[in-house]
Amino acid sequence: GVRAALESGARLVILVNNDVRITPGVFGAMRRAADQPAVGIIGLPIREPEGMVWGGGRVSWWTLKARLARHPTAPAALHYIHGACFGLTRACVERIGMLREDFFLYWEDVEYGFRARRAGFTFAVAHTSPLSHLSSSHGVGRETPRTYYLVRNAVYLVGEWGTLPVRWWVRMLTPLRRWVATVRGKRIVARALADAARGVMGPAPQDL
Repeated sequence: GVRAALESGARLVILVNNDVRITPGVFGAMRRAADQPAVGIIGLPIREPEGMVWGGGRVSWWTLKARLARHPTAPAALHYIHGACFGLTRACVERIGMLREDFFLYWEDVEYGFRARRAGFTFAVAHTSPLSHLSSSHGVGRETPRTYYLVRNAVYLVGEWGTLPVRWWVRMLTPLRRWVATVRGKRIVARALADAARGVMGPAPQDL
């Protein structure tokens, strides 16, 4: 879809989850934000069941968690723009490429944000009424295929973007996390950590 849009001459490609309700005027606000110099990714204020998200978030390297900005935050302080609905400028995609399909699901928006920053692009958060993201909290507290991607892909992200101490910490901690998950009957978490250690990427295994 992104390739088709660019081939048709689009200056901005907007990716939207199927569980997001769009507010009137949003796309115009995103186009205006994209006109700012050096902007590569445009986010939005998004209302989720857990509260507001102000454009994106930051990575907590030591806990392997992506922390969404729950209060108004300057775009320059964000590590990534929330992938529930975000815009990619043509210049950004042409320079750094597409979203990583080998991540397949979850953390690909975070990885893309780091790539964009490294290439010299900035983020913008469009001034518009909040969107509604309807199902971000589904499955919290129980294991689902979502759990697999969140756990596995976080390990990959650290391997590529974490500092040397953080990479060492995760490498040492992963076997312990896998043992604890196994003891506690967290089968999907244990499988995700094992697959991360083996370099398995892409869609979740069929036997989950």
